Amino acid sequence: MTRGAGDSRKRSCPYHPGVVADTPCDHCGRLFCTDCVKSWNGKHLGPGCRRDRVRRRVLIGIVVAIMLAGPAAVIVWGYDQHRRYGSARHRIHARQKMLQKFPHSAGIRLRLAQDLLGASRPKQAKTQLDRLLKDHPKHLGGLLTRGRLATSEGDHSGALRYCTRALLSVPRSQAARLAVARAFLALERPDKAEATLRAGLKRTPRSLNLTLELVSILTKQKRTKEALELLRQAQRHARSTTTQKSLHRQIQQLTTSEK
Repeated sequence: MTRGAGDSRKRSCPYHPGVVADTPCDHCGRLFCTDCVKSWNGKHLGPGCRRDRVRRRVLIGIVVAIMLAGPAAVIVWGYDQHRRYGSARHRIHARQKMLQKFPHSAGIRLRLAQDLLGASRPKQAKTQLDRLLKDHPKHLGGLLTRGRLATSEGDHSGALRYCTRALLSVPRSQAARLAVARAFLALERPDKAEATLRAGLKRTPRSLNLTLELVSILTKQKRTKEALELLRQAQRHARSTTTQKSLHRQIQQLTTSEK
C-alpha cells in the first residue's frame, strides 16, 4: 500500500524522534521538523544538505587559496626584493629630501651614505660620511662605515684610524673591536689583532664572533692547542644546539688536522 499525504505528516523527524516531520527540504525533498530546516541562500534546507554545502564551500575556499598562494608568494617576494635592492635612485632621492628637512639627523645621513655605497657612488658617500662625522665625531655607525669605505679603497691605515675611534667611542662594541682587529690583519700585524681580540674577550668572554676571529688567527699561526681550548670554551657557553654542532665540527676538523 502507498502512503498518502495524510500519512506522511505523521512521520517523525530523523533527527528528533517523536517530533512530527512536516517541513520538506527544498533540495532533497525529505521531511524534517521545523527546527531542522533552516534558510540557506533563499532555500530551506535540511541538516544533511546544509552540511554538504558547507563542505563544498570550504573545499572551494581551499582550492582557491592554493591557487592564489603561489602568485601571492611571488608578489611578496618581489616586493621584498624591490624594497631591499631595487630602486636605489628613488631611495637616495627620498633620503636627500628628508635630509633637507632634518639636516642634522645622523641616522638619515648615515642611511643616505649607505645607499650611495650600494649604488656604487663612493665619492658622494664619502662626502656624506665626512659631514656626519664633523657633526657627530663619535657616531659609531658613521665611523665603522667610513672605515669600511677606507678598506674598500685600499687605505688600511685610514680604516684602522676610523675603527679605533669607533672603539674608543664605544669600548663595549664588538663590531668596532672586530673592525680594528681586521684592520690590523690587513696591515699584517696579527700580534696587534690578537691583543685586541683578547682584550675584548676579557670584557665579554662569551662573545662568539671575537672567539672565532681569534681562532682563525691562531689556526693560521698553527697554534692549534690554543685554538681548540677557545673552541671548547665557546662550545660550553653556547646556548643554541646549532651553534654547539657547528663548534663541534670545527673542533673535530682541528683535531684531525693536528694529527
